[in-house]
Amino acid sequence: MKNCLIHQPLGLGDIFFNMPIADKLIGEGYHIHYPVGEPYYDMVANYINKEHVTWYRETDYFPMKE
Repeated sequence: MKNCLIHQPLGLGDIFFNMPIADKLIGEGYHIHYPVGEPYYDMVANYINKEHVTWYRETDYFPMKE
């Protein structure tokens, strides 16, 4: 799979807004790496379970962070 980083870490509305974009990219064969702000991490990691999407805290190491 190809890798894609969606770096829009703040704002729960922004995270929800980007989900259709993530779905389209997944359909094109990408694995999505999605760092989010600390206040949102537990919420999205526990409740938005999508195959080929990996959630990270913005402060953690994640692929393509550099």
